Amino acid sequence: MLGEGGMGSVYLAADTRLPRQWALKELILQDESERAQAEQSFLAEAQILSGLNHPSLPRVVDFFQEQGRHYLVMDYVQGETLEHRLEKGPLSVAETLKLGGQIAETLEYLHSQPQPVIFRDLKPANIILTGNGQPMLVDFGIARVFRHGAGSDTRALGTPGYAAPEQYGRGQSDHRTDLYALGATLHHCLSGRDPGESPFQFEQLDGELGRLLARAVSLKPEDRFQNAVDFRQALTGIERRSGVLPKSSKTSELDGGAVPPSVAAPLLVAAPGVIAEGFSPPTLSLGRLDWGGQARASLLLQGQVKGKLRSDSKWLKVTPPKVSGENVSLAVYADTRVLDEGGKVAGLVHLEGSPTVAPLRVELEVLPRKMPGWCWPAAVFLLLWSLVPVIGLATTPLMFMTAYSAPRRKRTALNFLAWTSAFFTLGWVTVSVIIVGVLHTDWKAFLHSLGI
Repeated sequence: MLGEGGMGSVYLAADTRLPRQWALKELILQDESERAQAEQSFLAEAQILSGLNHPSLPRVVDFFQEQGRHYLVMDYVQGETLEHRLEKGPLSVAETLKLGGQIAETLEYLHSQPQPVIFRDLKPANIILTGNGQPMLVDFGIARVFRHGAGSDTRALGTPGYAAPEQYGRGQSDHRTDLYALGATLHHCLSGRDPGESPFQFEQLDGELGRLLARAVSLKPEDRFQNAVDFRQALTGIERRSGVLPKSSKTSELDGGAVPPSVAAPLLVAAPGVIAEGFSPPTLSLGRLDWGGQARASLLLQGQVKGKLRSDSKWLKVTPPKVSGENVSLAVYADTRVLDEGGKVAGLVHLEGSPTVAPLRVELEVLPRKMPGWCWPAAVFLLLWSLVPVIGLATTPLMFMTAYSAPRRKRTALNFLAWTSAFFTLGWVTVSVIIVGVLHTDWKAFLHSLGI
């Protein structure tokens, strides 16, 4: 047995066919009234994990029932939990920065799924530190797929101290809920103090990392980091500026009576403002995009800043356009539809009002558009139909639309066919007008008017 809880146990199992070991998670239910809910959560965990593939997440390789019990077969992760590690004492700033960056990257992967996965129970007991220093997130028992438009979670689940206020039935948990739990976990790592002893009360820690964690555990979701990318980049920025190099509890239904303090109450004492240091990262590469595509990236404007953000390029936009405050999160958008088809471009974003802040450089490579496979068959088909009277009037506009759908460098031949179609159409129209005119003209009156 590797561990046990109120709903089952986890065993170390040997594979009788292959020379390897697995972790076998068993669901045991004593209370029949909870069976339906527990089985649903267990199945949801299997479905969530089976669709994930990340070095910090265990793989689920099988799911079955045996004698009324449910089992998950997953990777056996060797190592000690972060909870056991913290019993020996707090982590250093360098170790905390490294651990936080790795977990934030894993949360970034979970939240970026087509159906975002919210972990909802991030805490030291659910983080295993492997021998190579890779943190593994385990126990997805209360994880859920994010549902847009839901007012609140169906059940208030989480671990006191690490659970965000919205997990107490006051709203729907989302990606910012996981970032709160990560902030609480890193605060525990750095301070050595278990937040479960007095939920929602975090002492102010010294330094830039302390201020970052204060933001992460804000009671209001909108005051926290808004995505895992911002959180990870903020941690990386502190690590880079400080010059440090990293060295190689139970989940339960939250008590409705343990209501978090009012969001209007101060959670932490704000630290004094710091001098603006600029964009992090100072250069942002958006990679390669097909022409017509759009891209979005997040970054941090560090320090105490105030002013307007201006872009020198039409294809580059940044939000919010006005910034004021400390360590502001930004989003950069690129639209390739206003660019040439193919080539590398770069743009600059300036912070007006703060001349000491160097501009942000955004780089992008636009890939040439490929010829859609339907263009040539459609062009030939429409050209043939343009030979038919009347119908040709409708096919000519479609021919020009087909030519426009092709890459600019490959439109010459399609434009030639389009103009050929227009020539046939105009020819049929001219012939039709002449025939109608001949059939309806009084030639005797016409000749008499000419004096003949």
